[in-house]
Amino acid sequence: MNSRLTYLACFGASLSLVAVGAMQAQEASPKKRVAVLNFDNPGVSADTPSGLFGADGEDVGKGVSILLIEKLVRSGKYTVVDRSALEKLLKEQQDAANDQVDAYAMAARIGRALGLDAMIIGAVTRYGPEEARKNADGRSGMFSAGVRTRKSKAYVDLTARIFNVTTGAVEGGFTGSGESEKTGEITIVAARGKAAPSPEILGSEFAGSLLGEATRKAVDQLAAQLTSFAEQIPQSPLKIEGLVADVAGNVLTLNIGKKAGVRVGERLTILRDPPAPESANPPGMISLPQRVGLAAVTEVGEEFSTAIVSGGVEARVGDHVRDAEPPVPQPH
Repeated sequence: MNSRLTYLACFGASLSLVAVGAMQAQEASPKKRVAVLNFDNPGVSADTPSGLFGADGEDVGKGVSILLIEKLVRSGKYTVVDRSALEKLLKEQQDAANDQVDAYAMAARIGRALGLDAMIIGAVTRYGPEEARKNADGRSGMFSAGVRTRKSKAYVDLTARIFNVTTGAVEGGFTGSGESEKTGEITIVAARGKAAPSPEILGSEFAGSLLGEATRKAVDQLAAQLTSFAEQIPQSPLKIEGLVADVAGNVLTLNIGKKAGVRVGERLTILRDPPAPESANPPGMISLPQRVGLAAVTEVGEEFSTAIVSGGVEARVGDHVRDAEPPVPQPH
């Protein structure tokens, strides 16, 4: 072991400097590392135009998450994991897990594996015009048959929670509301029978601009609250973080040792940076690392250690290693 570690000392020194530089940069930056999941749409009908992309109401939650990510990145308080890659990982984990795994437990497991400080989970609770006034017979001011129109502003309400992936606790809950300046036209088609609901058709201006205006206002309000709360989010308590300095079959040499708290028998997660995207991510947006597998530490020196990987894992020089996933906490 000693000759192997001595041989790699010079090579690993440069990697250690990189790691020290990264830790110093992290200490100088208060940014919290988070992921924003697509917002749920419980308050949106599937056939409602989104007002954001000209798409159906099913895409409203996706549009809200994209707008929110842009605001959080610009705030300078957050580093946000690439959303599309996160969704893929979530789906893979859900397909592999049994039905008894709680959604929050799944999010916590993935968040810890990626070294996230928190996940932001939200919902669209209101999306559309104000509710039509009803007459004494329960109908919305309609005649027995026919078509009429009414005017209304667009209203959007959002909720968001910051989910601590380490403890499984909700750190904070927030709401954002938006209202359009102008009113738009809504066409109401009379339904047959008193019990039948009268369908409403949103005018082009209402769907094309008023909903988008109200959504952006609600997102702005929500983003301002999340930005103010950023410093209250606990940082993920990673004890160990380093790099793979050398690979010989299933034996890895790591650029961290006793000084970094590594102990014999420690289980470490191996992560690999994704390929460079065709187009650069916006500043503050990071791509999701690939989880390669696990390694068990077998020998430890002052600044280096060796570990064994199993299960056909092919680690590479430069891969990241950090604490393995602890038991998944159950939300209360």
